[in-house]
Amino acid sequence: VQHGGAGEITLRATASAFSIRNRVADRASPGFGLGLEIVRRSIEKLGWSIESCTAADHFTIEITWNESACP
Repeated sequence: VQHGGAGEITLRATASAFSIRNRVADRASPGFGLGLEIVRRSIEKLGWSIESCTAADHFTIEITWNESACP
């Protein structure tokens, strides 16, 4: 697991969504950028939705589903 650096990670869950928010990684941080794409493809295969948003100081990803799309 790779994290953007020191700071807080916020997790939120409801009956139909899960979100993660953490600090934006330093651009000099190593990585290939494949993690989010792997998650995106997996989520879409399940019929769920994924959205991501980058702000000046944090990154948020939200996964949503409905009960009929649960395997």
